[in-house]
Amino acid sequence: MPKKIILARDSSFLCAAAKEGKVEHKAERFLSYMEHPSDTSIIVFLVQADKLDERRKAVKLLKERNLLVAFPELTESELAAWIIRRAKDQNRSIGEEAASLLVSRAGTGMQALSQEVDKLCLFAGEEGSISVEDVARLTASTVEEDVFALIDAMAELNMDRTLTIYRELLLRREEPIRIAALVARQLRIMLQIKELERHRYSPQQMAGQLGLHPYAVKLAAEKARKFETAVLGEHLSALAELDYAMKTGRINKELGLQLFFLSMGTGLKSGRA
Repeated sequence: MPKKIILARDSSFLCAAAKEGKVEHKAERFLSYMEHPSDTSIIVFLVQADKLDERRKAVKLLKERNLLVAFPELTESELAAWIIRRAKDQNRSIGEEAASLLVSRAGTGMQALSQEVDKLCLFAGEEGSISVEDVARLTASTVEEDVFALIDAMAELNMDRTLTIYRELLLRREEPIRIAALVARQLRIMLQIKELERHRYSPQQMAGQLGLHPYAVKLAAEKARKFETAVLGEHLSALAELDYAMKTGRINKELGLQLFFLSMGTGLKSGRA
């Protein structure tokens, strides 16, 4: 007998932090239905939350009947493997290094990744191969990726490279205040990761604690090892003062951020913690 699928998108009554809004949830009706479910329908309750509230009767009942299915975010290696499979399905090939670069360029969203893979496959042609150079040439770097590269240059005290990346961001009409905010965010994440590592948190635990994708945590952890904890704190303090000065008009925004980068090459030392 054919069955219809019903997708219930607002299932916050199952969440740990369910909030009452315009939709009134009647959990008792759900429990009653579960005793005599329809034979002609399959109901899927979509819950976009970190965890369910296992104190709720509805959650306990679903768990008892083995009806809960978790969909955790894919890791970097899983995303790369998925990209390789998608290319193979189109009779193309792509290596792990190129797939990893695509993840860093396009992000971890499956829809964006699928579009980029299809575009690269079209470029490669039937039985073609997608190289690292193809990914670098045919996909645009994100502001976040450029900020990561900028932080790498900062860690190496390579002021020429740092200022080159900064000027490229300005040419793309990125606001200095936004660039400073992104740099501060990454430095803050790196500082938090160093503290969590000190308490022996695993990468997966750090991702959950910080609300980040495990791949983002891995990249930030690699960069954090290039800085001493005290240096990260000094950078953040200096950026906070600069942010206030830029927003109050006490300093030209473009010049202020450039002076911040230059000051790092003369007054601060980086190293491994």
